[in-house]
Amino acid sequence: LDHRITEVKEVRPAGGRFAITTQEGRQYETTAVLIATGMCRRLLGVPGEEHLQRRGVFYKHVQEGALVAGQEVAVVGGGNSALQAASELAQMCPRVFLISLGEWTADQGVREEVMALQNVVLLKGYTVDEIVGDTNVTEVSTRGIESNEPRRLAVSGVFIEIGWTPNA
Repeated sequence: LDHRITEVKEVRPAGGRFAITTQEGRQYETTAVLIATGMCRRLLGVPGEEHLQRRGVFYKHVQEGALVAGQEVAVVGGGNSALQAASELAQMCPRVFLISLGEWTADQGVREEVMALQNVVLLKGYTVDEIVGDTNVTEVSTRGIESNEPRRLAVSGVFIEIGWTPNA
């Protein structure tokens, strides 16, 4: 058994089997090929997001929530991951802004739990225009989708929970 993490350059039929060539030029022959391209986190694609990653822009609330404990934060998204992040961050942060484009798609129980939290500010129908800060996040610039009204939120962290994009 040979286990390698590498890029496959070619897969071709070879007499009822498959011949595989890797980027290093190694040759393999097999009866089956599983294609596992993986996924990557969906990004907002707004100014400041890339520059401030790991300096206030986060994608894993469980591991990174402690970095902003005691500070105000924003969570972007409306699904289970976003609402669960907001709920967990509300236990360690004085205020959590929950920003979503529209109605939540999270399970009913998670929605009810978040709506009952006194320190979660719900911003449904808002989009993120920019994440602001020089060396660390200092605020998030949002805008109401229908009203076009801008709103700036003074936060130390932004947790982006908007799903995954397949690498295929």
